[in-house]
Amino acid sequence: MNRPGLSLAAAALACSLSAAYAQKPAGLPDGYPNKPIRIVISSAPGGAIDICGRMVQTKLNERWGNVIAENRAGNGVAFETVSKSPSDGYTLLAVGISAFVGGEMMLKLPYSMRTRFPPVAQCISTPYIVSVNSDLPVNNIREFITYAKANPNKLNFAYSAIGGGAHLFGELLKIVAGIDMQGIPFKGVGPSYVEQMAGRINLTLGTAASAGPLVKSGKIRAIAVSGEKRIKSMPDTPTVRESLPNFDVFEAWVGILGVEGTNPAIINALNREINALLSQPDVEKALTADGSEIPLNTPEQFRKVIADSLDSTARIVRQANVKLE
Repeated sequence: MNRPGLSLAAAALACSLSAAYAQKPAGLPDGYPNKPIRIVISSAPGGAIDICGRMVQTKLNERWGNVIAENRAGNGVAFETVSKSPSDGYTLLAVGISAFVGGEMMLKLPYSMRTRFPPVAQCISTPYIVSVNSDLPVNNIREFITYAKANPNKLNFAYSAIGGGAHLFGELLKIVAGIDMQGIPFKGVGPSYVEQMAGRINLTLGTAASAGPLVKSGKIRAIAVSGEKRIKSMPDTPTVRESLPNFDVFEAWVGILGVEGTNPAIINALNREINALLSQPDVEKALTADGSEIPLNTPEQFRKVIADSLDSTARIVRQANVKLE
């Protein structure tokens, strides 16, 4: 065994780790981080949650070193993994609105989702695009409602998950506008767009990433954006609220959460560090290319985003008498 070589290698590794950890921001407890930080990603590879989680892992690893990521897809698997981890700041959760809301409303968990996973940093906020098949003679929500009332029980909308954004949007629109539509379930938004392009599905809700190319090619027509404001990639498409001022805002979010009991100093420092890396031009370009935005929220601001989405979902489920299964 070449002990001098090993000693030199160990010294080089120590210097490398020291240099990485030397870049940590002020305000962290002494000694943190001194072991690997793990980001558990609550989805399979690909998609917004994985992209955000791995972007944070890669950039944070460049600055601190020893930051790893692992995918734990499946019904509540990531929540279970992270909830059982020590509250020492070394295990983080990358998650999106659908899994988080679904976890609170559909999984029988022995803890509160709102308190067990404290917000650390919001990666992106993504409004949905409300689209119709291109041969439907409507250009905005008001025209869609008028057409639906003139053609009762003839329109439908697509959704891919009971209690998901598209499902609740369609049910709420039926109530608020006083129209009849049939909800048609699909295994994902992709197949629903195929049917919409064929004229068999009238209304679909999807992200700018999935709807944008189809809208630009004229295969479907965007009639509204579901968020608070219009988006840069579709500036001529009005928001739903421009027609229905009291309609709920529907926006997807992806963010990083911690474990209940984690030192607030660690959460706040991680928030500042993650916001700094999200502000880097290459990261911003990659994460906003599909129409998403990077809010750069504080933990408390992100907490409100989460609470609002949970409260809105619960209210619509009760109002529309949606049966969660």
